[in-house]
This record gives sequence, structure tokens and C-alpha cells, in this order.
Amino acid sequence: MTYQVNGASYQITILESTRYTTLVEVKQTAPAVSYWSLPSMSVRLYHDAMVAEVCSTQQIYRFKARYDYLNKKLHQRDQKHQINQFLADWLPVPWRSDSPGFLERCDNFRAS
Repeated sequence: MTYQVNGASYQITILESTRYTTLVEVKQTAPAVSYWSLPSMSVRLYHDAMVAEVCSTQQIYRFKARYDYLNKKLHQRDQKHQINQFLADWLPVPWRSDSPGFLERCDNFRAS
């Protein structure tokens, strides 16, 4: 599915759907910027808790809750929190859990 919000285009693809969770890939496809890649991440949606968690992004998989600092990959101490916060800031308002009609959109999304 493709959505356009405020001049930005997002592509959402269901990778896996189970009774309690859905794994989706979320990509921003426009506007294109030549000097950096557009965000892309796989996100697990927990239906009962209405929570989304980033599973992978930009070739980074499996995030620890906390990292020692300094570490080999130079992750921030709260890298997992920062990535999930980026998802919350990046998602268009209609897809945020605090927006009106969120549950109906999730039900429609799972049904498609």
C-alpha cells in the first residue's frame, strides 16, 4: 500500500501477519534526496497493546535495550529508544496510535 501525506510518499508492505502481531516494512519513497537514503525499517505491530517496535533499519538488526559506551559499532547507549522515537516522529499523523480512528485503520490494514 502507498500513502501520501504532506508531500511525502510512504510504502507499507505486510511481511508477516499472525493473530497478535503484524510485521510490516515501512519505506519513505518520496521526496527523493540525492545525498542520503530515505528511511526504511521493519516494524512489528502488537495489536492488543497498540505498540509498534522497530525490528531493523538501515542494515541494523536486533537492538539491545542498552549498550555499553564505547562499543564496537558506536551505538548510542539508548540506541533502541532513539530508533523507536524516530519511528514515532517519522510516521504520518494518521498512523500514530494517539490519532482518532487509529484502531479502525489498523483493522482495515490487517484485512487488506
